Amino acid sequence: MFVLGVDLGTTGVKTTAFDENAKVCAYSYEQYPIKEDEFNNHYEIDIDFLVTQAIKTIHGTIDQLNTKEIAAICVTSFGETFVLIDKEDKVLFNPILYMDIRGDKEAEILADQFGNDFFVKHAGTYTNGMYSLSKMKWLADNKPQVISEAEKMFSVASYVLFRLGAEVVMDYSLAARTLAFDIHSKQWLKQCFEYVGLDEAALPSLVPTGSTVGRLNSELKNQFGLINNPLLIIGGHDQVAGAVGGGIYKAGQSVNTIGTTDCLTFTYRGDQYADELAKYNLASVPYLDSDLFVSYAFNMTGGAILNWFTKVFKSPEKDALKILDSSIPKEPSNILILPNFSGSGTPDLNPNDIGVIAGLTVNSSVNDIYKACLEGISFAIKRNIEVVKSIGVDISQVRSVGGGAKSDVWMQIRSNIFNLPVETLEFNEAGTLGSAIMSLHQLGVFSSIEEASASLVSRKKYFEPEKDKVRQYQKLYEEYLNLLKNIKK
Repeated sequence: MFVLGVDLGTTGVKTTAFDENAKVCAYSYEQYPIKEDEFNNHYEIDIDFLVTQAIKTIHGTIDQLNTKEIAAICVTSFGETFVLIDKEDKVLFNPILYMDIRGDKEAEILADQFGNDFFVKHAGTYTNGMYSLSKMKWLADNKPQVISEAEKMFSVASYVLFRLGAEVVMDYSLAARTLAFDIHSKQWLKQCFEYVGLDEAALPSLVPTGSTVGRLNSELKNQFGLINNPLLIIGGHDQVAGAVGGGIYKAGQSVNTIGTTDCLTFTYRGDQYADELAKYNLASVPYLDSDLFVSYAFNMTGGAILNWFTKVFKSPEKDALKILDSSIPKEPSNILILPNFSGSGTPDLNPNDIGVIAGLTVNSSVNDIYKACLEGISFAIKRNIEVVKSIGVDISQVRSVGGGAKSDVWMQIRSNIFNLPVETLEFNEAGTLGSAIMSLHQLGVFSSIEEASASLVSRKKYFEPEKDKVRQYQKLYEEYLNLLKNIKK
């Protein structure tokens, strides 16, 4: 038995084939460009080309397997971006990406119209220009024909699934990135769509993340050389899929994905914390078909600061983590870095915040600065953990995945700074493993996500806080907070 996980990123798509034991058997990757107008800060994606590339990776992966039968195809994607099509199923406008400034002013208009308290109460977050509704308001004001001609609305994942043969649906996790989804009743906030002029009939049906939403159409079945029509499964927002692949199924757990951005996805039970979390720009999202919620704490720069470091200091990027492991000082750095090189993430979420390097002396070395980069990013995530705990949400463990999790030294630094145990996993690509887990659950191989996680997610290494380093880092963290406070002044 084979299942496929299709992971749609902003610049490329990867399809991975797994067997029933979640062993990787094949994969294929294809890129697609972002359509950029950097002068105006406009960023779009050619969604039809994205679909073409996704189909190409599915076909390529199946060819590697030399099989004529695939049990299921699960699709995940980035959030916020939406697709509108007309009555002939043609795309009306290139989907706008989350970082596009179109929607920033409109978010303020939405806040004035409905009140931020309305969005916090129902959508679990404040208004922000990145959300779908803000972009839709921009279209309503500047391209009204796009809204008036729209017959169907999709997320990126649900549109690709639609093109594969699925129903017109959206899962809870991607719906929660629209700003027009009630996280408590799990229904659309129809008054929001009415305000921007989108017909209620265009709204997709809502389903829990990980649901079966159809079967592969016969045309593509024949194109792929298959003898069956695989199940189509909506895997939802990539961060949620990563939580599933990280073995998250109960409150208090978290997955820390350290890639270009640094994102901590944590779980809590019930919805009583949503209002308080929203005050710190921590959105709440229903998790799978359960009473759990997840929220995302993140730093915009994250692992990208390592790319900056290797570029500025002309260190070969492929050797960066090896340099870290072998060369950095054992003691905490005397240098402080505010890692807001791409604006700040949560809890501030301010695109105008800037990065800072403080404490340099003539004795500061390249390795000192490198370690300070790692500490600074970790302090940014610790600040979020402290905020979350102050609200009453427990975070008892951190599972790290992504490129940064490959460094044992960095994981120990994180454990010491967080004062929490940190684990790495045998399979480091949690998002694609999450697709496999959701697929195998839907196929009945496992009776629950919990059972699948217990069987398929395994620990690689475990890092415990070192008491002396915890004390040292706590003092340094207090200096970090003071620096942050003074910079904001």
